Amino acid sequence: MDQGAAPNIPGKINCKYHHCFSPSFYRERNWVERLFNKIKHLRQIATRYEKPAANYLAMIKLAATRISIRAYESMA
Repeated sequence: MDQGAAPNIPGKINCKYHHCFSPSFYRERNWVERLFNKIKHLRQIATRYEKPAANYLAMIKLAATRISIRAYESMA
């Protein structure tokens, strides 16, 4: 919560008090979590071969771009 994050957890049907829940926000959060899961499975990022933070960030950006291009190509 200290970084500006807010919980977005769907409530149970039999619960008296329902939390604020946004299906579109939940869908986007799920997409981001799946992206990070795919990135973590890449060996170079998982073992962190790139020691400087700038190089590591560049590798993460390249991996995210590669994953998004692959997803875009499969849709076409």
